[in-house]
Amino acid sequence: MSNYNQVVAKDTNFLAPINNIGFIKYEQGDKETAIQQWPQAIKINNQSAEASLALAVALYATSQQQQAYQLAEKVLKLDKNFADFHCMEKHLWR
Repeated sequence: MSNYNQVVAKDTNFLAPINNIGFIKYEQGDKETAIQQWPQAIKINNQSAEASLALAVALYATSQQQQAYQLAEKVLKLDKNFADFHCMEKHLWR
């Protein structure tokens, strides 16, 4: 986590560490921080299907289903592969 924070401190427009911080926070149970991270990643690259899907999942888990569904639709328009279970598993979405 500290490595990601150091990278972000040097470059606030580097998508990967911002996105990964969101994943780590979500896995640690800090959904609110994760929900704050992913919009930053999406702002950097609004074509990032993975960041949008992560945000959709987190929103769904916090009872914000309508927003989650809208984002999930966006994700599938960006990358139809996310509708495929094998693709999801490959990207560690289990």
